[in-house]
Amino acid sequence: MLVIKDYKFGYLKLFVKKIPLSLALIACFCLLLAVFKITAFDKMPEPFDGMHEIGILFFGLANSVVASFMFYLFTIHADNVLKAFKIYPIARRWSSGVVGNCQRMFTDFSNKSGININIDNFDSDGLLRDVLKNIDPNSEAPLVDYKLQRLNWINYLDDIRIRTQHLIDKLLDTNCSSSLDNDLIALLLLLKDCGYFVDIQHAKLTGVSNKDLSWIHNLLHEYCQICAEIKKRNVEIFADCEFPTGQ
Repeated sequence: MLVIKDYKFGYLKLFVKKIPLSLALIACFCLLLAVFKITAFDKMPEPFDGMHEIGILFFGLANSVVASFMFYLFTIHADNVLKAFKIYPIARRWSSGVVGNCQRMFTDFSNKSGININIDNFDSDGLLRDVLKNIDPNSEAPLVDYKLQRLNWINYLDDIRIRTQHLIDKLLDTNCSSSLDNDLIALLLLLKDCGYFVDIQHAKLTGVSNKDLSWIHNLLHEYCQICAEIKKRNVEIFADCEFPTGQ
């Protein structure tokens, strides 16, 4: 019984959260206009002939707007929210996985370089560059192939690229995208085709002779900034939508 209650409460929160503010304000204004017409304006003397008929016209228009909004709210909006409610737990997991891949990279960078770095502090002055200067791209990374042989850092970073692009494809190629806001979709598309991914994919194919990873600093920094923005959007979109597992 508690699960059913929590499920309904989660749906109600999302229902209210996704009501278009502009439409709600227009409907409220029209409702107030109709109420004032009945309670106040009808009791006033007509300032000129025909004012009563004009009032009836505006009263009808106001009622039509309110009725249309209520119809939209409990048919179209309710159906859209139900679809979003069902897909949000999956979308949240996949979108959080995109950010998690970036944080996983930072964790392994920290272990390798001895410098603490994460998705919240990487933008500090020179921190990311200092970390990259301490990592040889051809040295062993915390990644093994099917033969259980250690791969280098270029392979490691390319593996994160593949995993991240796969999650983005799942988000955009399923019904999830129709339930997400445009800002998050734009960030995901920007990340999928970012210059850093292009460079890492090319580096894996051609190999690198550099002694450290500082050559990818600028593009990697851009990638991390996008992931940080996605993390913020995830909080804004999904924070108030805690749905019971298994629903």
